[in-house]
Parts: sequence; structure tokens; C-alpha cells
Amino acid sequence: MILNNFSFVVPTRIEFGVGITEKVGEEAKKFNPKKILIVSDKGVISAGITDKVEKSLKEQNLPYVIYSDFSPNPRDFEMNKAAEFAMNEGIDLIIAVGGGSVLDSAKAIGTLITHGGGSVLDYCGVFKLEREITPLIAIPTTAGTGSEVTPFAVVTNTEKRIKESIWDFKASAKVALMDPSLLLNLPANIMASTGIDALTHAVEAYTCKEATPYTDMFALYAI
Repeated sequence: MILNNFSFVVPTRIEFGVGITEKVGEEAKKFNPKKILIVSDKGVISAGITDKVEKSLKEQNLPYVIYSDFSPNPRDFEMNKAAEFAMNEGIDLIIAVGGGSVLDSAKAIGTLITHGGGSVLDYCGVFKLEREITPLIAIPTTAGTGSEVTPFAVVTNTEKRIKESIWDFKASAKVALMDPSLLLNLPANIMASTGIDALTHAVEAYTCKEATPYTDMFALYAI
């Protein structure tokens, strides 16, 4: 059998371990940030998960602000507003704590910061970014989406009522902190649905026409 040509790129460094969220301050300090934006949602914040992140940042004397003013399946105008807030705050590092919507929102915000604002829809499409987004540390709190290691950020176009995507390796997170302990307190229905999401993505990856020996290896293990 002759294999087709393929590329396999994972620009994100992955750190896995129970309780590794508590190391986020050490990871953040490597970027020598002036001010950090913690992007999360109200559910994650109320569950106390961002408290661990704040504690770790305080231990490293790193200044930060928290932003959570957006919806699930982030809307274009919400991302534009969030980026304006971040630029006014002088943000130069983002830490995203949450599910796929939070992680995608952080990528969109980072895109607008480094590209000088405008509308997030201007950057939706394939390889449209001129430069890397603001450095991003991703801390997923659910399974399934995989947004912490993908080059995609899904945004809702409210005028056309469709979902569009930033699709560029320059939008990838620099570091993903994979802490399985964060899933322990998920509501049962969310745990189940995100588990099925993870399985679905693995099946899709294995059966799609763009599959490669590398992706098959990960997909089969995930299944």
C-alpha cells in the first residue's frame, strides 16, 4: 500500500496530571506577562474552578482580570466587545478555563488583540491570520471538544445566523493543562454528553477521508 502525503502538526504543548491546574501560575510566569485575562463562564466560576487559577497566579504575583460576559456558542459582537475590554486592560496573556465555548472565545479574543481589533468575522476562514494570537494557556473543564489543542475557534455570525470558524495554526494555544480532576464535579448529564462528544470525534477522525496513520493511532485509542 502506498500512503498519501500528509502533514501532522500539534503546536500546543500538553501537560497532563491530576491537580496540574495549580501549576498555571508557574506556566504563566514563563511568558513574563504584564497583565493576564482569565476567560471563563459563570458556571465554571461559580463552581470554584477559577479559584485555583487565581490562587496560583497570586502566588506568582501576577496581575489578572476575569472576563465572562459572553454566551455559550460565542457570538461575534460579544467577541468584539471582549477584545476591546482586553486591549483597554493591556492584556498580553490569556488563560482560558472552561469548555469548548470558553476556549474558542479566548482564541477569538487573542486574534483581535494581536490584529488590532475590528470584527472577529474578518478573520474567519482558512489561514487568514497575519500573526500568532496573544499567548494562550488552555485549561479544559469538559471532555469532547478538543479545542485546547485545535487551530479552530467557532464563532456565531449573528447576522447570517450561521457558525463560522477561525481556522489557523496561529490561533492554537501555547500550552494545554489537562487536569482530569476538573471533570469530577461535572453534572451527570454534562459528563455523559461530553463523553459521547469525545467518542464521536474519535469515530469521525478514524472514518474521515483525510485520516492518516498518526490520526488513526490516536482515534483508535480514544475509542
